[in-house]
Amino acid sequence: MREENKQMIPLWGPYSKKYMGISRIMRESRIPGARWDLVVYPTYANSAVSVPNVTVPSDYHPWNCDNEGKYFRYRYELLWKDMLYADVDFFSIEDETWGIRVSYQNNTDRNQNCLLNFFAAEEYPQNSVYVIHRPEKSEVWNALQYDELVYAKKRPWEHLNHDAMKKGEVFIEDFTDGNGLGASYYIMLAKHWDLKWFGGDRGDTAAYKIQLKNRYKNAVLSIRYKTMQNQEKVSFTSRFGSVVFEPTSTPAMCRIPLGALEAGEFQFRLEAIGTLGNGVFLDFFAITEEEEAEKVYAVKEIRNVIPKIERQNERVKYQYNYGEIPIYFTIQNRRIRNRDLYSGCLEDALITRMTNSDQTYDNLTKSFSGAFMDKHSDEGFYHASMVEAIFLPAKSRRVEYAYVSTCEEKKYTNHELEKLWEMRAKTVSGTG
Repeated sequence: MREENKQMIPLWGPYSKKYMGISRIMRESRIPGARWDLVVYPTYANSAVSVPNVTVPSDYHPWNCDNEGKYFRYRYELLWKDMLYADVDFFSIEDETWGIRVSYQNNTDRNQNCLLNFFAAEEYPQNSVYVIHRPEKSEVWNALQYDELVYAKKRPWEHLNHDAMKKGEVFIEDFTDGNGLGASYYIMLAKHWDLKWFGGDRGDTAAYKIQLKNRYKNAVLSIRYKTMQNQEKVSFTSRFGSVVFEPTSTPAMCRIPLGALEAGEFQFRLEAIGTLGNGVFLDFFAITEEEEAEKVYAVKEIRNVIPKIERQNERVKYQYNYGEIPIYFTIQNRRIRNRDLYSGCLEDALITRMTNSDQTYDNLTKSFSGAFMDKHSDEGFYHASMVEAIFLPAKSRRVEYAYVSTCEEKKYTNHELEKLWEMRAKTVSGTG
């Protein structure tokens, strides 16, 4: 997430793009867009209640919230027609501390054995990333660090870009930082506007103004790029001559001789000649001496999403690997079972294992008969904390509490959390 957008929304909120819960924007991370998720998944023993996936219909329902972003609730339907359900409330205590209150309601004539799963995970825009390797004497900048970007044919969204992105920014998995400069894929949904990919219209322009730290005797500019189609070159003019991007669906390098360069301001401007239908996506630029140009390349690296975990009674400390501050998570219940899921997809875990607290169920992805292979749909890691043996007599209610904070010294009792919840909840109609 860019610096200007980090100041626009609260650090804590229901921001996960995967599962319902509470999230924190990890603005301290060296990885832009880092987010910590805590998924709250109430269920009952040996059931088939689905995890709270926000992308498909599941058994949770957004229920209530305030207008300040400091309280929200969802209801989990465990048995139909409100025979057994759980209200999951999140409420701000302080700027960096949030309380969690899960209220189970048993309206049946039978005792119910419920459980409460918490899944903690650090989420990055990409679990793998391409890292630039370059010689010591070099200058490198991202294609999105432009001084000027002009589409010869205006886009309707030029001043209100999708997903808080910069003008011209496009998510591209095999680019460094996971993004690049080009034209939004949304142009495919607006064919009646006859919009082209970047470089497709004569006059499409990207201009850069960079401060060079080094002096070069015979400089070469390397540009990592890919094109939209595998036919037709994409050509630009510049003050150093023509820049021609050969058609390729996988990232490649285009190299342009620059000659002698002095340290200080360097300006580079690309202006498109135009194409019949192709366009280009730009990743990064690098200036080196001619003999070292081949030393500029990108290598795929897997990001480490497995934290260092420290347990202190009911409290867990999560310390991640890219400069993030620690997260302290406390469950107000001593009957906790900890498990690990080496996947970024909770559906990879067998639902029968997530609804049973016995230690023989700890390997969440293993089928009982061995007839199926372990599922692994996505890279990632979830640390699971299960509150077991939440017994509800017939026609009864039971409340479980937890809280999460970036402050190690924060400690609360159940009574204090209930009072803090009441203060937040009473400001919202229909809460109780």
